[in-house]
Amino acid sequence: MKLTTKDKIKVLFVAHYTDLYGANNSLLQMMLELRDRGVAPTVMLPLSPEAKGRNLIDELKIHDIPYIKAPIHLVKWPSRLKVLPNYLLAISELPSAFKALEGKRFDLVHSNSSTVTTGAYLARRLKVPHVWHLREFGDLDYNLRTPFGKWFQKVLYRGANTFVAISDKIRNHYKPYVGKQEIRRIYNGVKPMLPRVMDPGKPSVDFCIVGLLQPTKCQLDVLKAADILANERGVRNFRLTIVGDGDPGYTGELKNYIREKGLEDVVEMTGRIDNVPELLTRMDVGVVASSHEAFGRVTVEYMLTGMAALVSDGGANTEIVDDGKTGLVYRSGDVRNLADRMESLVKDGDLLRCLAEAGKEHAENNFTSKANSRAIGALYAELLGKEI
Repeated sequence: MKLTTKDKIKVLFVAHYTDLYGANNSLLQMMLELRDRGVAPTVMLPLSPEAKGRNLIDELKIHDIPYIKAPIHLVKWPSRLKVLPNYLLAISELPSAFKALEGKRFDLVHSNSSTVTTGAYLARRLKVPHVWHLREFGDLDYNLRTPFGKWFQKVLYRGANTFVAISDKIRNHYKPYVGKQEIRRIYNGVKPMLPRVMDPGKPSVDFCIVGLLQPTKCQLDVLKAADILANERGVRNFRLTIVGDGDPGYTGELKNYIREKGLEDVVEMTGRIDNVPELLTRMDVGVVASSHEAFGRVTVEYMLTGMAALVSDGGANTEIVDDGKTGLVYRSGDVRNLADRMESLVKDGDLLRCLAEAGKEHAENNFTSKANSRAIGALYAELLGKEI
């Protein structure tokens, strides 16, 4: 039973950045579907400058979701020199965050990341339940540190009403820090994707890897595998498209490798693009090479598009892809094993087709946005004693 307009559950979602990367894409889709279930969302965003290009604020305006700007600072940071000052700044500016909510009422606060504490303090101030969404390892995937080491995390995560982890790997990672509190595993949900355009007469197999360009995403490993195929084994009937932006130094390293190995005819770097779903319709295989993937949203996007998924065994990738059945898995960091897997898909069209079909069915049965919003809605209903 959906709630009436009068009875809608008012939820404040706290976001830690304005770019449209994985966490905010997941948040946006979750809010849109929860709104259909009787939830009235509002988003609190940091005061930092808006991200360039299409960003979360643009999407909130399009979908008529209200937002509030307030001082929100990460309490985890890659630099040892910045992490403590940033934490102290976050604490000192809490009164300004409280003031931003004056005159507003919320039934629940939902923090969209493990990297900010603002939502926990706001929930305590408002005397409402708090949900803390654990979407990243932090230390393993982004090299983030806390001010006082691991002890700080044990203090940081005590007292929240409940935690949501986007994979079993994430849940197990945070168990030591939350005491006896329950961590519920609710997989991210992905909305339906545009279908892949089938072209049996195409002379090459198109691979792509989509995501933030940084060392832990291991795009360089994929380039090394492409070099093995093209220059060592003479396999050149494939194309690799690398989509995304990020670490300037690492981006330069990738470009230099392509140039030094003479891979310009088989590799393209597009930079960041807004219409990734349309690009995926022209691809055959999606690669996720991350050494510590928290969930694998882009993996599911590949599968829902009808592409074959090729993933490393790092992080939660193997929770999504069953090797040889719904995709292919290679040993993380083993570029020759990756090259072998890529070559098998280039040379065996039937294998590629079977994996793509099975992967799409598996993703549709397990990782849809509807399943995600249904589970989150049930959690809210439990915490608030209301039916959603």
